[in-house]
Amino acid sequence: MLSAGSGSGPGGAGGSGPGLGGDGDFLSRYRLVSAKLRRRFLRKPNVAEAAEQFAALARELRAQESLPYAAWCQLAVARCAQSLFHGPAEAAALAEAARLFLRQERDLRQRLGLRGGFGEHVAAAQSCGAFAARLHLERGQPALAAGPCLELAAALRDTGQPARAAAPLQRAAELLTAARLPL
Repeated sequence: MLSAGSGSGPGGAGGSGPGLGGDGDFLSRYRLVSAKLRRRFLRKPNVAEAAEQFAALARELRAQESLPYAAWCQLAVARCAQSLFHGPAEAAALAEAARLFLRQERDLRQRLGLRGGFGEHVAAAQSCGAFAARLHLERGQPALAAGPCLELAAALRDTGQPARAAAPLQRAAELLTAARLPL
């Protein structure tokens, strides 16, 4: 489990947003759902229910514009889907987490007027997107695997980093070539 003192995890100082007044509430709800996942003697946790609760918490946090916290909840949804061996749901949750991290980076740049940005959220988005793409590739879906790469490249281009967008675009081109889609 993530420590409460980490810089970018749930409850850390990594994401500041308008929903910070309810951080204690978010953290207590996150921990409550996480505690339900612990194995009890002769009892298996209801992982599907926990995934639904994490997803509901992510929706609430997204509505409050607490995007990093919503992304962390999506990562928890992905972990639940992984334990249920549900690859498509895991990939979808990872892709949504990547989108939320990218949106947070864009919002920070706009709000603070930074050209370079912090990069912390971009790195998290790259990691989430790469893992989602890998899951799609494992399922034999290279066209779907190109999606997170294209989204990352577009976000990097829009934030004024076209040089960093080249690698994800190249990867997307390779994946789409491998897909051999009819035109």
